[in-house]
Amino acid sequence: MTMASVVFCPQCGRRAEVEPGEQPFCRGCDYPLFWVIPRARPSQPVEDLEPEPTGTVQCASCLAINPVTRTLCVRCARSLAPLQVRMRRQWSEPTPAPEPLTRRQRIIRAAVLGLAGILFLSVFAALVFYFLWPRHDWVFVDLDSGEASWDVAATQVRGVPVISYVNASDLTVRIVVCGNPACDPNVSASTYTTLASLGTRGQGNGTTVAVGSDGYPIVAFRDGDRGALMVAHCGDPLCRDRGLVRVVQVDPPDGTEDADVDTGIQASMVIGTDNLPIIAYHDRERGALKIAHCEDTACTQATIAILDRTANASTPGGVGLDPVIRIGRDGLPLVVFRDDDQKTVKLARCSDRVCTRAVVSVLVSEAGRDPGHGIAFVLAPGDIPVIVHNDWSDNGIWIATCTSAACSEVSKRRLDRAEDGTSADPSIALDGHGRPLIAFRQKLPGDERASRILKIVECEDIACAKASAPAIVDDNGRVGYVSTVQWLPNGEVTIAYGDATGGVLKFAFKAP
Repeated sequence: MTMASVVFCPQCGRRAEVEPGEQPFCRGCDYPLFWVIPRARPSQPVEDLEPEPTGTVQCASCLAINPVTRTLCVRCARSLAPLQVRMRRQWSEPTPAPEPLTRRQRIIRAAVLGLAGILFLSVFAALVFYFLWPRHDWVFVDLDSGEASWDVAATQVRGVPVISYVNASDLTVRIVVCGNPACDPNVSASTYTTLASLGTRGQGNGTTVAVGSDGYPIVAFRDGDRGALMVAHCGDPLCRDRGLVRVVQVDPPDGTEDADVDTGIQASMVIGTDNLPIIAYHDRERGALKIAHCEDTACTQATIAILDRTANASTPGGVGLDPVIRIGRDGLPLVVFRDDDQKTVKLARCSDRVCTRAVVSVLVSEAGRDPGHGIAFVLAPGDIPVIVHNDWSDNGIWIATCTSAACSEVSKRRLDRAEDGTSADPSIALDGHGRPLIAFRQKLPGDERASRILKIVECEDIACAKASAPAIVDDNGRVGYVSTVQWLPNGEVTIAYGDATGGVLKFAFKAP
């Protein structure tokens, strides 16, 4: 029995049953229903049939209900696909062209860009200089010029350097009292004073400077015309007033007439525990080491004694050359000097504070050698003598350190390197830990005239068993003559020395 098909009118939605083979019309609206009658499909095996989609979909235009399998509405024949939302078109206004800059605005912009470029380049250059440019640890100051590079000596008062020297252009002794520890004229000015004339034969015999118990500088030197030991005493702490400087002839005493006098050579002076100056010096005429103990701060009167002398007065040089005097903890003076007769370095221990007598012992002696030239001498903690000197047999700089205050044994070590050239003019100071600092001048191998190099060695122990390699302080010209190294209380290391290239008194300092 054939079953009737149930259809719905796509126009009015009326339900109708249609028999097979019938071509009916809708009874409500006369719509031809045979258009919507399902047609039979060809038979196929059951296993090949695919399930048809089920459900309905509503037309968005006429709201008619349609099978889900249709693509067009049975009523209005419009597409049953979901409507796409149409975006509203956006219209943008065109960007107006920028107005041209005025001439003033262009100038301002160029100026701003130029300043920004200069600032950038300056910062870049500063960074390159700070991080990449090789820097020197030492800072240099030219203190005086015009052949002012000879017979340099230095001390300090309240951490400020005081330097005596000879100006060979007018053969005078001068003094400079620095205005600050670095002698920097941009911080505070130094005070320069001409003290006295040396005479025509006075150059090259050394000067020595100290600050008396009255706070006034005092300088000892040799008058070449008189062949005498002289002392110039300043009348104020800065030695500013030349009219207050008092110059006294110490040996021979002022007023003594002696044509054969030739003394006051290579003087070394300190202030004793009695607050009076005491001076060690060489008497060339007698070939002797002498001591002058001043009776007042200006040294208008002095007690003079001979501590050691040559056995043969006709021998050139003799005894007492390159003397250096220091005061021990017991208040007694000690003098280290060279005996040119025996080619030895000696130590004289004074028996009293005036040093009228002394016990002399040999510190350095070796057959075939010539030690003791340019002696520099300090007392390390424990009153241990430490001596540096130039040995002319090998032109080297040597350090001799006593193993005890009695100096019964001495250790010796060379500080410079023979392959670097010949050396001279050593000086020594102790840093805040009692370790030696040694400065000296060196000539390059094969260079007889053009160059002199100022170097420094920093020791790690009192005997310099461990020490830094000699480091260059200044190699600009012929430098390093008669250097004097000092360690200041603020930790700075300073060196006063002569520059023979331009006759300049130079000062170098290194911050801690």
